[in-house]
Amino acid sequence: MRLKAIEIQGLKSFPDKTRLTFDQDITAVIGPNGSGKSNISDAIRWVLGEQSNKQLRGKSMEDVIFTGTEKRKALGFAEVSISIDNSTGGLQFDNDEVTVTRRYFRSGESEYRINGNTVRLRDIHELFMDTGLGRDGYSMIGQGRIDEIVGSKSDERRDIFEEAAGISKYRYKRLESERKLAHAEDNLLRLKDIFYELESRVKPLKEQSEKAKEFLSVSGEKKQLEIGLWLNTLNKSDEQLKTQDEKITLAKAQYERLEREITELIAQSDIAAIESNKLSSQIDAIRREAAKADEESSEIKGQIAVLNNNILHNNENIERLKGEIETANTDDATLDKDVETKEALIKELEAKAGAKTDELNRELENLASVSGDSGDFSEQIADKNAKLNELGEQISECKVDLVSAKTAVNEIDNSFDNFDETVKKIKDYLEDVEEEIDDCNADIDDCDKVISESSNVITGFKLKIEKRNQKINDLTEEINNKILDKSEYQRRIKMLEEFEKNLEGYIYAVKQVCKASDNGELKGIHGPVSRLIDVKAEYSVAIETALGAAAQNIIVSNEDYAKKAISYLKDNNAGRATFLPLTSIKPFTLKEDSVDKCNGFVNYADKLVKTKNEYKDIISSLLSRTVICEDIDTAVSMAKKYSYRFRIVTLDGQVVNAGGSLTGGSLSKNAGLLNRGAQIDKLNDKISKVDVEIKSLSTEL
Repeated sequence: MRLKAIEIQGLKSFPDKTRLTFDQDITAVIGPNGSGKSNISDAIRWVLGEQSNKQLRGKSMEDVIFTGTEKRKALGFAEVSISIDNSTGGLQFDNDEVTVTRRYFRSGESEYRINGNTVRLRDIHELFMDTGLGRDGYSMIGQGRIDEIVGSKSDERRDIFEEAAGISKYRYKRLESERKLAHAEDNLLRLKDIFYELESRVKPLKEQSEKAKEFLSVSGEKKQLEIGLWLNTLNKSDEQLKTQDEKITLAKAQYERLEREITELIAQSDIAAIESNKLSSQIDAIRREAAKADEESSEIKGQIAVLNNNILHNNENIERLKGEIETANTDDATLDKDVETKEALIKELEAKAGAKTDELNRELENLASVSGDSGDFSEQIADKNAKLNELGEQISECKVDLVSAKTAVNEIDNSFDNFDETVKKIKDYLEDVEEEIDDCNADIDDCDKVISESSNVITGFKLKIEKRNQKINDLTEEINNKILDKSEYQRRIKMLEEFEKNLEGYIYAVKQVCKASDNGELKGIHGPVSRLIDVKAEYSVAIETALGAAAQNIIVSNEDYAKKAISYLKDNNAGRATFLPLTSIKPFTLKEDSVDKCNGFVNYADKLVKTKNEYKDIISSLLSRTVICEDIDTAVSMAKKYSYRFRIVTLDGQVVNAGGSLTGGSLSKNAGLLNRGAQIDKLNDKISKVDVEIKSLSTEL
């Protein structure tokens, strides 16, 4: 398996499509800082599915796309393809050449392809797993990566070793299988819950099914009766329709006759309306003429009043003028002189006005001619101004180019000065390097001697390392086995806790009451007996056998709460349950002499149970009549001695009932309600022991 080529477009500093080919020899990429060398390794890491922005030296995945420059626009996507020679079959793929492509759009969408076919990121990870090119591979080691590997913890280096050893793929498959198994177990747990819930509904559903069948039968009869009723209704409706058709025919004849009469009346009404309109028009004309005559009469009266007023004023004016005439006759001589003077002045002014008028006419003619010429001059001036503006713009551009050219010349001069200085520095550096080379050759000779001496020492240490590696492998394998055991214990604890949380094993009625209590629908519910007591593991089977069905009895505060819970079960058709009110249950004491002296006696059943003080009377009423014994032989012997007057239960769950009957046989220790807590305690103890062992082995490792 060999990397043949890489093709980059739009990723970081590669806006154009760039293809790099790698031959059989070593290929090295060199260049100054910031030239984009690391972008090539980032491209390879990215196309192989790297998701960490930190590893790609960016804040977000969008940073891998070319962001543009002053002269180039930003791109909308980044794409990288690598071609790998698979002629040796290093990759689990049929083709001799495998091309992996990744494309990322600025919108956040990603595409992955293998030989042009769209695949998932997971497919690419699985393809390169155990090849050294995977997510945890060692083929790409960046700056500081070696120090990180050497300085990391053993657990962190384990991923690289597993990748190199070729077991990471199987480890990944194992984890995936465990995840699927855990998911399947969760589904199985849910299915069991559903099964128990549905099982309790079978009987009510069966009754409902019978009712449904009866309903279908009755509904069929109802349908037939309805059809007959509809047919009868249709027949009656036909008869009514015929009667109505006859009535409609008579009504149509009457309607047509009345319609003709209405048409005639409408015609007569139209004629009367026309005549009425004519009369209305004549009346309006007469009214207008009368109004006009009134207006003329009012106007004439006003004119008469005005004329009378004028006559009065004229008479007054006549009297005033007569007085003025008499006065004016004395001033006629003076007025004649003034008139002659004024007339001479008028003639002089008229002559001047004529001269001015002629002069004005001449000026107007000159103005007209000048206006015509000014139009031509305006056009010429506009053209000149346009050319002047164009020349001004060209001058400005030339000035800008001149400044740019001067700046470029100065930069070139500075570059030549810097270049000379750089050449001088390089020559000095080469001389120093030659001296260092001579010193290094001498050091190499010394190192060869040290190497030959150290080889013997290394050989001895290799033997020690092989022995310690073998011990490391043994310890690692043992630790892994302990971790697997711990995971198994934790899984079983989780399963038992889920059973307890979901009330697994309780009857449907108990589940419904507990759920209603949790939801606040029912008050005063303390819970089932089995959840309110604590029993040691060695006595859990015996106590659970002694309780029997009473383990699922529900303790409540008083009788009223019990009645409400029973009503709730009845209303919701949720089954039946037994309730133990704290206010009504009384304790009981077994009155038999010297029972505790008998061979095999363990204790009275109620004495082996720990619970709150408020529940002790109920536990006494349930268990104080039962004695716990070691085995069935001692139980039978004790029962005979006391004439079978009380019940005896052995530690393994066998029962000698009061009256002499025996109950026993095989009993699953994992199936009990009380045994769950004991199992969880045992498993927690095992986990604690395993943790101690793992810690000891890890210290030794």
